[in-house]
Amino acid sequence: MNSDIGTERDIPKATFFDSAGDSTDPKTSMRSTSDITLAEDKDPLSPSGPAQKHALLRELFAYTANWAKRFYQGRRNHDRQKIVEFVSRALLPDACPSAATTLDLPDQIHEFMVTHLHQGLTLKELSEFLGYSEKYCSDFFILHMGEPFSVYLKRLRLQTAKLLLKNSEQNLTEIAQAIGFRDQFSFSHFFKKATGISPRQFRDSFPKSGSQA
Repeated sequence: MNSDIGTERDIPKATFFDSAGDSTDPKTSMRSTSDITLAEDKDPLSPSGPAQKHALLRELFAYTANWAKRFYQGRRNHDRQKIVEFVSRALLPDACPSAATTLDLPDQIHEFMVTHLHQGLTLKELSEFLGYSEKYCSDFFILHMGEPFSVYLKRLRLQTAKLLLKNSEQNLTEIAQAIGFRDQFSFSHFFKKATGISPRQFRDSFPKSGSQA
């Protein structure tokens, strides 16, 4: 987490107030949020009673506005996501996926590209997702994915097209649109240049369902 987000020592201990906004008993008014349990307690004067819970929420809202402003100032989408994941795990460890199940950056990039492939994905769109300039994103992509964006995109399109030609009943126009081409002619030209055969020839090389081997 970036240092400008603030650490525990940067944030003053929370002072709790009753529903009228006045300080409560000094013994409880200077207690920090870490000292308060939100277990069910019907005693209104208890540190975990209704009045203190209400005060805790009001203080949370007061802190949130300033924190959110700092959170969004000059921060990239990927940085924000990492911060949110960190805070979520810290506050709700039982409700958040473990670190082992959280997608790492290359997997996030791949997932984004697969999800947006049909839109005619560009480096500009990926750079906006990551929060970087196109120039930096190009170098960043090579560093994390091991090859240029254009090469990775071409391979992803080709792999997806082969799967759809082999396993689906979609026509060539539908497959072309699914991998980001405007028409089947552009798709056919791309496919034949990459494989040496047309999409139709590739599809016909597999036996039809139910045919004799």
